[in-house]
Amino acid sequence: MLFFILTFGFSFFVSMLLLLIKDAPQIVWFLLLGLSTAAPSITAIFLIYLKKGSLLNYLKQKYIKNISVKYILIGCLIPVLCMALISLFVNREVRLSDLSFHSFIIILWALFAEELGWRGYLQDYLLKKTKEQLVPLITGTVWALWHVNFYMLGTMEIPFLIFFIGCIVDSHIYFSLTKKSKGNVLPASFLHFSYNLSITLFLINPSKNNGSLTPYIFTILLFLFIALFLKYSEKQTQTT
Repeated sequence: MLFFILTFGFSFFVSMLLLLIKDAPQIVWFLLLGLSTAAPSITAIFLIYLKKGSLLNYLKQKYIKNISVKYILIGCLIPVLCMALISLFVNREVRLSDLSFHSFIIILWALFAEELGWRGYLQDYLLKKTKEQLVPLITGTVWALWHVNFYMLGTMEIPFLIFFIGCIVDSHIYFSLTKKSKGNVLPASFLHFSYNLSITLFLINPSKNNGSLTPYIFTILLFLFIALFLKYSEKQTQTT
């Protein structure tokens, strides 16, 4: 599929470029890394344009139609509550990071960079091609493998296998929220933003816990519980 080739190829090209210009000014790294992370959404926009579909109508459908404040709030709250609880459980107190403006801008980019591609274009494509139950599994797998570029750049600190499992689990929550919001990607976008913000703000990464993966693994387990709960509530809704 062209989406996979362009998304992975674009990110890989930018990653190789970044490795070649290690001594470039920080602003150059910052901009190129931003382009690389936006590859899924850039590709989705390009392919919609290529198919001569109405790009404006597509963006309206994904960002404006069926807006649900309820599911946007749920997407925001899930990571915050989970990681605050984990911080409290592991450290006996809620520890907070001193978040720099630079870090916040990088985290804020998650609102726009990826979800139009993953939970918009790719999910829609998979729903037409395979069973619904397989869609979050496939999307999560592709999403995890795409991050290999960032492992090459040294910007990821979670062991890949654990990160891979986390992506599969998280993908089921993203899928549920997108489905409940009838294809609108804003809940998924805010979930992604809130997750990246919370993992930094509540010091979940191993580098902030003397190399311990415990907070991150607890995050996966809590997200697994939420994914199962959303699946159960969906089945209950269908039977009533």
